[in-house]
Amino acid sequence: MFSLLSLTWAISNSASSTAKPVPTKGAEGPPTSDLRKLKFPSSIYLYKKGIYTVWEHVPVWTHSIPGSSIWRDLETFRASSPYIGIMLRDVWSLGPFLCTTYMVATVLQNILPAMKLAQTARLLSLLENAMITKNVDKGAIYIAIVLQVIMKIAQRAGSSSQPILKQRFKHHYNQKLIALQLKMDLPTEVQAKIRAAGADGGNRAWTAFNTLIKILGTILQLTSTSGYVMGSMSQQPGGNTIAVLCLLSAFFTSFEIRQWLVVFYADVTNKSYKRMKTLYNFATDSQRKLEALANVTGDYVEKEYADARKDLGDTPDDYPWGGDTPAFSLFNLARDLLGDSGLLLLAIKMIASPGAIPLASIAVMEQTTQVLDYAIQSLMGEGPTIGENFMRVKALYEVDHIVNKIQDGAESYPPEENKGKAMKVEFRNVFFKYPKSDSKDNVIDGLSFVIPAGSICVIVGENGCGKGSTLKLLTRTYDITDGKIFIDDKPIESYKLNLLRDASAIMHQDYLHFKFSIRENIGFSNVALMNDLDAIKEAAKLGGADEFIEKLPSGYDTIMGEEPKSVSSGSPPDGSALDLMLKEKKEAPQAFSGGQTQRMALSRTFMRSMGDRVKLLAYDEPSAALDPKAEFALFERLRGLKGDKTMLFITHRFGYLTKYADQIIYMEKGKAVEKGSHDELLAMNGRYAHMYNVQAKAFI
Repeated sequence: MFSLLSLTWAISNSASSTAKPVPTKGAEGPPTSDLRKLKFPSSIYLYKKGIYTVWEHVPVWTHSIPGSSIWRDLETFRASSPYIGIMLRDVWSLGPFLCTTYMVATVLQNILPAMKLAQTARLLSLLENAMITKNVDKGAIYIAIVLQVIMKIAQRAGSSSQPILKQRFKHHYNQKLIALQLKMDLPTEVQAKIRAAGADGGNRAWTAFNTLIKILGTILQLTSTSGYVMGSMSQQPGGNTIAVLCLLSAFFTSFEIRQWLVVFYADVTNKSYKRMKTLYNFATDSQRKLEALANVTGDYVEKEYADARKDLGDTPDDYPWGGDTPAFSLFNLARDLLGDSGLLLLAIKMIASPGAIPLASIAVMEQTTQVLDYAIQSLMGEGPTIGENFMRVKALYEVDHIVNKIQDGAESYPPEENKGKAMKVEFRNVFFKYPKSDSKDNVIDGLSFVIPAGSICVIVGENGCGKGSTLKLLTRTYDITDGKIFIDDKPIESYKLNLLRDASAIMHQDYLHFKFSIRENIGFSNVALMNDLDAIKEAAKLGGADEFIEKLPSGYDTIMGEEPKSVSSGSPPDGSALDLMLKEKKEAPQAFSGGQTQRMALSRTFMRSMGDRVKLLAYDEPSAALDPKAEFALFERLRGLKGDKTMLFITHRFGYLTKYADQIIYMEKGKAVEKGSHDELLAMNGRYAHMYNVQAKAFI
């Protein structure tokens, strides 16, 4: 590895900058000789700007030439073109008339400026002529009015059709991504592709589509406006030169825009500034007020702040946009003058030959420069995202071809001979390691046990021994690395996934609640009874959640987290009707304790267990947040289900549950090191007995 100093020395020799590279000890970057190994050939330029130290991304010179990215974008477009065609067909299907309106409006909005320039030039010429001859060309005025009306209609048509098309577009792709996410299993290595399609897929899909339309429209505007300038100015003496300079002025504008598109990373490294911020925060933070008053630190803080301010001087703390070129520099001044070269040449010609150049030409030249500047700014702003948007479109459709790693089985569950019975579970020499895990050790390392149908089994052990992973294997959230898992004496992979999972009610340790009503949070586990409030209330009662739910103002309709959030603009005057309404509306969201949320999670499993379809109840630390009384009541209710369901509990707490378990499995480092009932394991005086006695001593 080479230091950043060696890198920045090479770059700074060719960089136009008044700032000197600032070496920093320990900072390293890719050596220039290894640029070919980088995915994007580049190096780093290091400099100081105000209170910041800035690391700027510097492409190799072949990537810095204006327009060089076009070839890369064309290659990206070639790879993405089949998907872009599919996307356009999808957009069309969302509303042919709406899509046509939006497209036509976009085209008109981008070619009408050139037509308007031509008409403005003609009107100004007619105005000059009318002032001399007193004759008015009414037809030209009517045409100008019609063009203005058409432009406004196009703008309104585009602005009215765009939100509707955008909404349809977003919801279409959000629904597409919802369906994709719901069918994907965890081990499938597609998360990068799904992220490429967009965490907020609908919005990103629209951004990709709209950016492409805007870029095409801007190119159309540039082409039509440039064509008008060359055509109109060529009829005047020296007009071609003026037209070229006018077009070049827009080109020079792009250099300023490129400065603001610099890719960089910056750290605040000015010690005086950091000291001032620390002192200011100390003095103004109400949480530190007590300490400040108790230690009588006022004079010290004021003096230290004044000293730091003196050391800082006039060093600016503005965000380090625009690279390291100063605002006032010969380069910027030359660029600004060249940007106005067309108008300057016109002014010189007017001085040399008064009256030779029509007033209309000057006015139109000024308007043309503004139109071109705006178009260039728009294109430069969107330009860096052209290739990225092509890739987003490609990513949106590539995810349709993703295949799950967990292969579905062919047999129904439960088998005919086991209908009406609880589930039997057997692990036979099972090994498991999480995909892409950096650890060399297996999470499950040769685990073997049998849980008879209708029995209560408790798996205990220290944290990290692999207890919780067994539940993920039981539902085939992950597949085992080696060994066999049997459900009702048949390999687990032989069953259809949806039927196997439908027969299990699992409560994981990292259970979550959704930002829906409590009714839905409980009912989600059994959608067939989602609208049966009596069943939901019964599940809440079994889970121990009914008492606190019924005390809530909205009861089972209480929303667990509001979504979407509200938005506002401005602040209403104090005491106004809106101000009073907002003060009444700003109520603290309903908060739930750890015990309450766990009771709702338990209620969800009871809701799922209603009926005959569920054969296995499995809980990971089901009483971790419950008080002893609630824990006792819960296990009494669960014991009442013995025989109808097989029950599996994962815990590191020994007590009431382990005493009544048919079988206890003590795990250590992914293995079952001890098995038996509570009394049998105590008699063995092994690891289980030791851990039980350690916990029991707290109550002796």
